[in-house]
Amino acid sequence: VVETVDTVATTRWLTLNNIHYRDRFGRSRQWNAVSRTTKTDQEADAVVILPRLIKYGEETSVLLVKQFRPPVGAYTVELPAGLIDSKETAQDAALRELREETGYHGSVSMVGPATALSPGLTDETVKIVCVDVDLDDPRNANPVAQLDDGEDIEVEMVAQSKLLD
Repeated sequence: VVETVDTVATTRWLTLNNIHYRDRFGRSRQWNAVSRTTKTDQEADAVVILPRLIKYGEETSVLLVKQFRPPVGAYTVELPAGLIDSKETAQDAALRELREETGYHGSVSMVGPATALSPGLTDETVKIVCVDVDLDDPRNANPVAQLDDGEDIEVEMVAQSKLLD
């Protein structure tokens, strides 16, 4: 049971907290965790998008993004993702983030439940949103990303059958 949460430090995007709690045996314990300063009472903080690229007569592909991630000091290949804006649904955030990061337009085929991907570090929750991208749609003929300042994203298409290779 969490008893108190003390803020240790805050930046524009993150807060480091020292959490005081009691374990199931009644022992007093402490834990350090990070929270987003943008956290609201929404069902989830962010979306992770699984974009399936579908073209008539061709194998389905998955769209991945490659970008530099300072915390790991390297480029990572990952699924597109982003924060859910205030008063925005996970579906709307997924479609917006996909357009911004890749230029592609799609339709939501499934939304998973809110889940914590790194609960030992942060209280951030995400929803995994599957988006079907119709490559026969004229809007997807020449996609142009609309990146925020500081974003450097390359788009990679991987055949679904080779995704785990």
